[in-house]
Amino acid sequence: MDDLEEDQQDELNALGKEDLKRKLTMNDQLVGGNLQELRLRVASCIINGCMPRCPKCAIGKLKEVKDGEFKCPGGYDDDKYVRCSWKGS
Repeated sequence: MDDLEEDQQDELNALGKEDLKRKLTMNDQLVGGNLQELRLRVASCIINGCMPRCPKCAIGKLKEVKDGEFKCPGGYDDDKYVRCSWKGS
């Protein structure tokens, strides 16, 4: 979040959990986590752009596991869980 402008940082810190979740939902991002995780996710969208869906299964929402390394946890297609093993950078 250090890469944000001061006014962006202040605005982000003023948002509550539901506001952050609403912003993430509008951008098709993961909405789970505590307040700090949600703020970091929104900040990352502002700085780097939002995470796309998995290029392999097109269902899972990518997660960053290390700096610059991502994986797909899979996801639900209707009622069935689809596993995915995609990893990339």
